[in-house]
Amino acid sequence: MSNYTLSKKRILSLIVCSFLISREESVCWAAAHEDSFEGFEPGRVAFEPRLPPAIRFKLSVKSNQAAFEGNPPQVVKHRQPGVKWKDVEDQKLIELHGLLGNKWKKISQAMNEAGFHRTNNQCKIRWENTLNPDISHEEWADAEDQKLIELHGLLGNKWKKISQAMNEAGFHRTDNQCRTRWGTLQNKNDA
Repeated sequence: MSNYTLSKKRILSLIVCSFLISREESVCWAAAHEDSFEGFEPGRVAFEPRLPPAIRFKLSVKSNQAAFEGNPPQVVKHRQPGVKWKDVEDQKLIELHGLLGNKWKKISQAMNEAGFHRTNNQCKIRWENTLNPDISHEEWADAEDQKLIELHGLLGNKWKKISQAMNEAGFHRTDNQCRTRWGTLQNKNDA
């Protein structure tokens, strides 16, 4: 590549790195390694020993994945985050929580055996934010709003602590409910 100018080397390095890493990383890497493509041969995976380890790893992962038709065999197929829970899954989770308590790993395994592919964390979050019968899903009362404003003034954005204090005061709200309500109150004040 001796016939390339320095700017052409930079452009080539940006093109090669753009599919490997984020744009910010590739620009920083290209600026720091303008002469790293001295022995570049098309088609080779590890074409330059001076490539940073993160890029070499990404190159090897991409080349290994390309060898498979679909997903690589080490990929475990779990349901993607954001997939809505069905009523049947909710009922199964309630039943399993009644039997096993807060043992989320065992609950997740039982859900998977029943054909519902949910992770430990998905089960825990679903129970804590939605299905737990101790949580209030009613409209927020003025007393709750005042308590939330008071606690936010004392604790700041520590929503878990605010939720615990709300529960101690008799208002059973999750940290997500408190955070969402605080945002709603802020929007009302701004309008």
